[in-house]
Amino acid sequence: MAESGLITILFTDLVGSTAIAQRIGHTAADRLRRDHFDQLRRAVAATGGREVKTIGDAMMVSYSSASDAIAGAVAIQQRVHASNVGAGALPVEMRVGISAGDASFEDDDDWFGTPVVEAARLCAAASGGQILTTELVRVLAGSRVGHSLQSVGEIEGKGLAAPMSACEAQWQPLAATATIELELPLPPQVEQRDVFGFVGRVDQRDALVGAWKTASVNGRLAVFVGGEPGIGKTRLVKELCREAHDQGGVVLWGACDEEVGLAYQPFVEAFRWMADALPADTLRELIGDRGRELLPLIPDLAHRVPGLEARLSDDAEAERYRLFEAATEVLHDLSARAPFLLVLDDLHSARKPTLLLLRHLLKSSVPMNLLVVSTYRDTDLDRTHPLAEVLADMRRQSGVERLMLRRLDEAGVQQFLAHTAGHELDQRGVALARAIARETEGIPSSSVRCCAI
Repeated sequence: MAESGLITILFTDLVGSTAIAQRIGHTAADRLRRDHFDQLRRAVAATGGREVKTIGDAMMVSYSSASDAIAGAVAIQQRVHASNVGAGALPVEMRVGISAGDASFEDDDDWFGTPVVEAARLCAAASGGQILTTELVRVLAGSRVGHSLQSVGEIEGKGLAAPMSACEAQWQPLAATATIELELPLPPQVEQRDVFGFVGRVDQRDALVGAWKTASVNGRLAVFVGGEPGIGKTRLVKELCREAHDQGGVVLWGACDEEVGLAYQPFVEAFRWMADALPADTLRELIGDRGRELLPLIPDLAHRVPGLEARLSDDAEAERYRLFEAATEVLHDLSARAPFLLVLDDLHSARKPTLLLLRHLLKSSVPMNLLVVSTYRDTDLDRTHPLAEVLADMRRQSGVERLMLRRLDEAGVQQFLAHTAGHELDQRGVALARAIARETEGIPSSSVRCCAI
């Protein structure tokens, strides 16, 4: 049954997609289109929009608020611009049209009516990087909109009885911290190498490396690496950290400890190590006027940046939001200089504040070249576990993936044993590998102990 009401409709379109496909080939163009839509979906989700459908290179989005629709359009353009200035990025342009009014919502999850037609026509009339809206959108947004809307006169639209009074929403690229140089070593948790080295898990390692390469150029991604205790989650992620660092990335590492119970513990470890590793001048430039908000994550920051004092407020929710925004902005500023890998180890032991900060970071519309990799024990989760709720929520979030590690089969144990021995296995070695596989049931950490013995 159809429903009707006031709605704001936003249309996007990728400019010159046919020419792009001819230039780089259809396979690369399809990959670029998928990455592009992923960027759009993050901006839409972060600003309260709802994706209605995609049509070729265009996306239709509905908003209940005109001001949110404008914020979404600006976030989209800022993301596209940030991707364009990334290393190795292929520059693309995006145009956006927004209209509002009464429309009907049909059973096939689609909107129909004049606002839909107007938004599509404004999108078609816009140039690359432009956001066009109807005059009604400007009126509905009122003082709540944080961006200037300038009249551009009337625009004809095919199929419309009269021209539209249109406005252009002004936007600015997000500022980059071009003066900050980053030369950070590997965190100590990664620097120390394991005695037996790394072997196997080829498909899982390739999946993580692929996510890193995508995030390095096209924006934020997250991978949750799950499995039972001793299955090799942390070991696999350490291998990714070394490769990312070798490719010029910056690695931050933090872990959760259920015995400590510190709020934001993995973020505290990661940010505090970063603050200690950065030169004092670079740290002060990076922190800027966000120092007070970041004190919960970098408790000794006041010793590095004189004059900081904790902000006193009775509104705990507002303070937490300022902290989350400051942490997100710092990662954005840093990733403008180099792609970032943030590891949150043993997330099954995280307290609720840690999970809330992680969710805010992944849902933020602020663009950044960042890969977040979190490890967790799936055997420790039930429906009431706070992480289970976050994982269920993130299942609907674009750019978020899960990677589950399984036990090694007999062939995997043989490969591990041959690597440890430094030569191919003879019959006795194969028999030993078979016995170890049977004894350890394919759990890598148990296989390591057997080899050590």
